[in-house]
Amino acid sequence: MRIPPFLQAGDKIAITATARKITPEELNFFEKTARDRGYEIAYSEHLFATDRQFAGTDQQRAEAFLQLWNDDSVKAIWCARGGYGTARLLPFLEGNLTEARKWVIGFSDVTALLQNLCNRDIQGLHASMPIEMWTKSPESIAETFRMLEGGKMDYRWDAHALNT
Repeated sequence: MRIPPFLQAGDKIAITATARKITPEELNFFEKTARDRGYEIAYSEHLFATDRQFAGTDQQRAEAFLQLWNDDSVKAIWCARGGYGTARLLPFLEGNLTEARKWVIGFSDVTALLQNLCNRDIQGLHASMPIEMWTKSPESIAETFRMLEGGKMDYRWDAHALNT
């Protein structure tokens, strides 16, 4: 699996919406958290667009994603939310996602995009998204960033008879 470069303070994280629409207020907690860790935040084009329940048309969302993918100043693309619509972008992205250029982060509907990257031998991160990060523990948030920064996973549980 090809791993994108790990993040470091000063890097630019871009937020995009590959599925449902969002509001600027829904990103406040994530932005403050990322900036407090030393990251610069950028928004994708059409981030707050609206096309029915989507954050713009399929083509707008795909173009916004590809713009970020091809922008060398962006080190990670964090999908703002799930819902429905990301899988509709995959035909627009076909043939364009060939290198492990940067991290793509999300879950729920974004899993279609992460699987598409995985099929190309490119690692992404199945993790919390900006719209709901305020519901996570400080430890969970720190661990997510630590993974993106190259930290190794070290999970430990107390021994139990049912743990095998």
